[in-house]
Amino acid sequence: MVLIYVVGALSVNVMNYENIVPSFISIFADVFTGSSAAGGFLGATIAYAFNRGVNRGLSNEADKVQPP
Repeated sequence: MVLIYVVGALSVNVMNYENIVPSFISIFADVFTGSSAAGGFLGATIAYAFNRGVNRGLSNEADKVQPP
């Protein structure tokens, strides 16, 4: 199974070799822009809020469980 995955991934990369360098150039050109920073901050904020909400919900439910 791993061999099939590796061969498939390498064949896709070999067939699209001309797009590898422009992809890296595009990634590194846009990594330090304002919209990238805003998107990272927004995503981290949402992930933190979600995590805090789940933790509070779980601790509230754990407090309600009575031992037998």
